[in-house]
Amino acid sequence: MTAILNNLIAFRPVNRQEWILLGAGVNLTLLNFILVQHIAVAFRNPELAVLTFSLSYFSGISLGYLFSDKVPPSLLKWLFPIMMPIQMLIIVGVQAGAYMIQRDVGLFSDIHQMSSDPGWLVAYLSVFLITTLAATSIYAIFLPAIVEEGRRSLRELYSIEIIGSIIGLLLIPVLASLSHLLLLGTYFSVFVGIAILLKIRAQLIGALVLCVVFFIINFSSWDTRLSTWFYQNWYPSKAVETVVYTRYTPYHKIEVMRLDTGKFMLSLNGKRQFSHAGHFNYSYFLAEYPAKLLDNPRVNLLGCGVMSTIGRIGDMVKDITIVDIDQEVFNTSKKYFQEYNRLDSLDNWTFIADDAKHFSANSKDHFGLILHDIPPAYSRQIALTYTKEFFTLVKDRLTDDGIFSIASLSPISKRSQYGKRLIYTLTQVFDNYFVLVKGTSVYFYGGKSTLNIPDKETLKAAIHHKAKDKVTVYVGSEVDELVEGARAITINNIGDLIFDD
Repeated sequence: MTAILNNLIAFRPVNRQEWILLGAGVNLTLLNFILVQHIAVAFRNPELAVLTFSLSYFSGISLGYLFSDKVPPSLLKWLFPIMMPIQMLIIVGVQAGAYMIQRDVGLFSDIHQMSSDPGWLVAYLSVFLITTLAATSIYAIFLPAIVEEGRRSLRELYSIEIIGSIIGLLLIPVLASLSHLLLLGTYFSVFVGIAILLKIRAQLIGALVLCVVFFIINFSSWDTRLSTWFYQNWYPSKAVETVVYTRYTPYHKIEVMRLDTGKFMLSLNGKRQFSHAGHFNYSYFLAEYPAKLLDNPRVNLLGCGVMSTIGRIGDMVKDITIVDIDQEVFNTSKKYFQEYNRLDSLDNWTFIADDAKHFSANSKDHFGLILHDIPPAYSRQIALTYTKEFFTLVKDRLTDDGIFSIASLSPISKRSQYGKRLIYTLTQVFDNYFVLVKGTSVYFYGGKSTLNIPDKETLKAAIHHKAKDKVTVYVGSEVDELVEGARAITINNIGDLIFDD
């Protein structure tokens, strides 16, 4: 790392062409982050977003190299400015555009059925082709043209572009943490700088500057309107009135929607994370039910969301340590979802901005109740918190009589292996355990060999919920029979969990 920083400090571009290469390196890296984030929201799937942009990136680079000697400088000076509004359209419109294609061509509404849905396939290919043509290909034209001038070796010229990429990597966490508009503004400012270095006509440069200013001023408004339209169509039963809050972070696009009932709904990266009914069902069985089985436990909440679980148990536990990698999710929920989390009226909680895996591996604290409130495993980073290795770390953080609580909203059935494999993995880690099955939801409660689990009748009697008669209790070997034949999820096969139907 020191050597890289020294090279950055010592590097001095000496001519216009080298500055162009440096700017191209910066912008390719910034564009990578920006488009992956927006495509992830469009498809509600980070894995697919990375795959889409990766294929587009290398296809675009190859396309640029292929035509680099066929594009005369006069044409390049017209072609380059045209790419800016196209890229802006991709950034602001990819979610709505992908949805319209899927809606008009497709058969299904579930992203997991993409392999059999022509709508999602056409949407994916459309984003891939437009990104290939308009995002990365234009930058790839520069290097071969500059190499032909012969002032530096090919290795030196590639090094200049790589240095630009490193600068871009250093800028991303800073810009993304401060403001998405600042990130976009930086990208398009460098774009204009490259246009100036290409000696594009002054009138076109002026038009590009006005375009950037107009885009930055209006981006938030356009983004809100298009997102509102999308959610109104994607979640018609929720009766979304408008998006009232949007915040981009290095990890999420956080959105809060107001429904026609006056209630709020939270979305992370285009996926709904909380509904009003969840406070009375999910939060009860995940948090309140196990908390009442214990005596004033210390609680560790892994994952943030709306934190309705805290509102459920805040008055009956000793203290709560909330852990989430994105503090802005916590801040948003604290502001908009007080009705559910009651953080302003509680004083026994602490928030720690940390990754759940890192916290569980390094914390020295032990907790009587650990709640897994992390979204379903739609990406590898999240899926790591559903593995045997992670559950082993969590088990070590439990007290002798402590309980780990986690929910699977996918049923234990032959059709889907998601719930079955998750519960099986848990049985391979925890010594004593039981589950509650309510409809398609399965709630797992596990602990060490020292955890004393009451009999089934006592566990059923402890349920104080209107759906009590619809809940089935399974203890120990009965759970094993439910998941017999399943395979454990480990860091080596988490893809099975992510892409399970």
